[in-house]
Amino acid sequence: PVTLKIVTTGPATPRALKVTDNVGDIVGEVQPNGDTDDNKPEISGMGTPGTKVKVMDGVKELGTVDVKADGTWTLTPTDALSEGAHSITSTATDPAGNTGPSSEPLAFTVDTAAPAVPTVNSQTTNDTTPVLTGTAEAGSTVRVTVGGATFQVIADSHGLWSLDTGAVAPLSGSFS
Repeated sequence: PVTLKIVTTGPATPRALKVTDNVGDIVGEVQPNGDTDDNKPEISGMGTPGTKVKVMDGVKELGTVDVKADGTWTLTPTDALSEGAHSITSTATDPAGNTGPSSEPLAFTVDTAAPAVPTVNSQTTNDTTPVLTGTAEAGSTVRVTVGGATFQVIADSHGLWSLDTGAVAPLSGSFS
């Protein structure tokens, strides 16, 4: 007798989706909604052995890989991801051609460009603890050295920063 098995349901959704940065000063797993300077990050996850996982960035297919016997899969994009926001999802397809549901999206941003040099607004004052202001890339860390002391501030969402040298302790050195 011939036994026929008809499979009409797709495989389980790929899980444990993660993106790993392998270049630059900061390497390791990219947190959801985080930033990476790696425009070809490793994308990996878990799935059902024997299935194929298709990895998407929004509507663009990044590639398809086989799930190994241990349930892991890994894909490194062939083409560099563009600067800006990305949303990675994956689906699994079994040998019968059935495709399961899509994974939850994993969002992150590729940022390979160095920020522009910050500016400091010019001022003349006899105040021994002046408030310094300037501009920088929004969200960037600005280090300001004044009179032998190095201070650190974060530029706001508009790219503006302010440092009250009388209210903030320096990271290093002493203010004289």
